[in-house]
Amino acid sequence: MLVTAVLESLSVTENREFVRKIFSLLAPESDFSRTDKLYMPQLIRLWAKSGDSKLFSEMIDALKPFEIYEEDIIHALEQAEQRFPGICKEARISELIKKIMEHTEDKEVCALCEKLGTRKQEK
Repeated sequence: MLVTAVLESLSVTENREFVRKIFSLLAPESDFSRTDKLYMPQLIRLWAKSGDSKLFSEMIDALKPFEIYEEDIIHALEQAEQRFPGICKEARISELIKKIMEHTEDKEVCALCEKLGTRKQEK
């Protein structure tokens, strides 16, 4: 519970380097496989402050299945796109947005995916 509260309070920081240091403590060598999944929603939101797409990819790769966190992911990407314009156009992130859009039943998540510059592929 304390860790969750601390992570929530850290989400107000605007210092990109500080955020990266937090991640190096919580996931040494970017190994998120050992990070408690309970903290992932906060970490996903905190990531939006760093804009580090490599770190984001490593974090998402550790989330199996990532669909559980799709709403957290899309909201974090929306924040990151506002702070770091164009980040959602990067290939790995763009592909993730497409996957979420194809999977989701949530209209809000789908609308955010479209806003971030992707279009649902016709089946």
